[in-house]
Amino acid sequence: MDEIPGGFWRAVAEGFIHGQLNKPFFGRPYLKLGQCLAGLWPYLLELGGILGAKYAAKPDAFVPAFLGMSGEAGVARRVLVEQANRMLERQSLGSMKFFDYVGADVAARIGYKGDGWHSLVIERGTQKIPSKIALKNGWEYASDGAALGRNPS
Repeated sequence: MDEIPGGFWRAVAEGFIHGQLNKPFFGRPYLKLGQCLAGLWPYLLELGGILGAKYAAKPDAFVPAFLGMSGEAGVARRVLVEQANRMLERQSLGSMKFFDYVGADVAARIGYKGDGWHSLVIERGTQKIPSKIALKNGWEYASDGAALGRNPS
């Protein structure tokens, strides 16, 4: 069973992945880390933010349609607010661009100690990322965007 939720975000992500997939003669298809950092993940964060803001008054309808998650009435609003608050506690978002947020987040996740996420792309931009991992992380960034769009504090 596929543990990655469906929803509109997934259709967008799968379309991007399908179009950008590197298909070697031997081995499994993959994306490069640079493709994910500069394209897929920031785009899903932005899309989530835009749609989260547009449908902020209707989170119980938005979350199932966009993120593919369901629950009792009122849960969606609470989850989005809690997620936005956690994100704001982790780092100051200020005037950060979408790809800056994703780059900083990925660098923190992997414990990268270099000179910012730009050097991460230079050093590891060609690293292979399986499409399932790209999709899973895509859902996380789409969720983050939806939370920030709903609660842009």
